[in-house]
Amino acid sequence: MDVPQVFPEEKTDLSEAFAKGWRVVVWNDPVNLMSYVVFVFQKVLGFDESKAKKHMLEVHEQGQSVGRSRRVKNRSFSAIGCRSLV
Repeated sequence: MDVPQVFPEEKTDLSEAFAKGWRVVVWNDPVNLMSYVVFVFQKVLGFDESKAKKHMLEVHEQGQSVGRSRRVKNRSFSAIGCRSLV
């Protein structure tokens, strides 16, 4: 029986990539409530309520929305925050 080879995890410095900004594409799904999507836009992406509602309606009516963000300091994506964004 062959034993799979295990390689050490390679650490990648993504600070330069994130410093340039990033884009999040949010797709519509039949599970998450509109209020929850607004909450995630606010908590995870840092949108104000008006911008969060605008993007939520785009997702609901057009099937997707692209949320852009520039540099974000100390923002990490939590599992609960990203489950509707993935």
